[in-house]
Amino acid sequence: MTWIVLSIYAAFVYAVGSIVDKFVLSKLVDKPIVPVIVVGITGFVLSVSIYFIHGFGVLSTPQTLLGILGGMFFILITFFYFKAAKIEEISRVAPLFF
Repeated sequence: MTWIVLSIYAAFVYAVGSIVDKFVLSKLVDKPIVPVIVVGITGFVLSVSIYFIHGFGVLSTPQTLLGILGGMFFILITFFYFKAAKIEEISRVAPLFF
């Protein structure tokens, strides 16, 4: 039964996050690259701090390259999400992204 509550809570959090994204893009920043840079820097700082607290296991070269490629695609997708949210209504953009 808790999965129902968690599912509703997750949908609520995604909705609030999308509304905040649209507000930030329409009122606070002019270019969609600004929130992308903030997301990228935040992710980098958190990953470095987790590394120093817990450390990582040894990764092979293909695993490292796959991780870097995944991070690059995440930043690219985030940029397209913010660009689309700047242009279109968030109620049309968010279902495509999530």
